[in-house]
Amino acid sequence: MCQIHMRYFYVIKRREREGWEYYLRANNSNKHYSYLPFNVRTAMTSIISGFTKSLINPRLISPCTRLFHTQGTPLYFQTTDILYGMPMKKKKRTDVQLVMAREQRKRKKIEKQIKKLEKYSQKLKPIEEVQISSQLRKEINLRYRAKPKLSFEESENRMLLKKAWSVYQKNKFHEDLVAMDNAATAQKEALAELRKESEELYHLAIQIDEQLIPYTHQGPMRTIPIDNYESPDGDYKDTSRKWD
Repeated sequence: MCQIHMRYFYVIKRREREGWEYYLRANNSNKHYSYLPFNVRTAMTSIISGFTKSLINPRLISPCTRLFHTQGTPLYFQTTDILYGMPMKKKKRTDVQLVMAREQRKRKKIEKQIKKLEKYSQKLKPIEEVQISSQLRKEINLRYRAKPKLSFEESENRMLLKKAWSVYQKNKFHEDLVAMDNAATAQKEALAELRKESEELYHLAIQIDEQLIPYTHQGPMRTIPIDNYESPDGDYKDTSRKWD
């Protein structure tokens, strides 16, 4: 029955005085087969009765459930793929100690990466002019020069020279403060007298003199200038790396 290919059809039962008779109506056809010969009608009745019993009896349906199923109407059949049960996969036996060791290795690896990030997180940008090359670090013992040991008289002279220089700078700083105070006091007295004479001249006197700006001054150097020093001539090229 599962291999029968046919269009959907309707089975109509009609009770008459003689008993049960079955009429078969095909799709898109107006022919009725109630007046068939007795032997043909008997054969069709046996086929249809067995087919209807298979639809009602679940024991007869169970072998065919994997080959076709009904959809829409109970008599609309459609073939499907055969789906067999898939065998279960064998479970792998896991070792608890092996799993713990694997997790421990992962944890150590993550901690190592965190320490590495913390180490380089606050690292400043390198300055090539200040950094010492590895070659110079290896030659530090060869390049080391001991300081010359001074005699007692030389060290005493240098100490006395520093003291005399500090006393001179103190007196000069005090004299500068007194001179600035005297100049400020004299300026205030002069402006007060000028304001008594003329208010207009007073306002002109307190205005800023733009000819004094910009002001340049070359003061004393930190070290004594070298006699007959020739400054290097040429273009200066900035070779330092740029960090964006």
